[in-house]
Amino acid sequence: MFVHGSQTVLGRPVPVGVSLSADLGHILLTAGLVLLFVLLGRRLKERAPARAPNGIRPFRAGAQTGISSGQEEKAEQRRSGQPG
Repeated sequence: MFVHGSQTVLGRPVPVGVSLSADLGHILLTAGLVLLFVLLGRRLKERAPARAPNGIRPFRAGAQTGISSGQEEKAEQRRSGQPG
């Protein structure tokens, strides 16, 4: 594809073999991207978190925010107004 593009930009004639190999490269790239997104979609469906009956995921403090359990307890004490 690089050779084909360079030759085209420079205005030189491009042999048929170079054009065919560039076309094959584009086809392989497209097939690879389709496969990537298919596999990614399967993986996301496989690891989907459980949902509550109302369709809302339960929130677990620290699970998605990276807060450690000690920080989580301090944050809970601040929210409830208890001295820490």
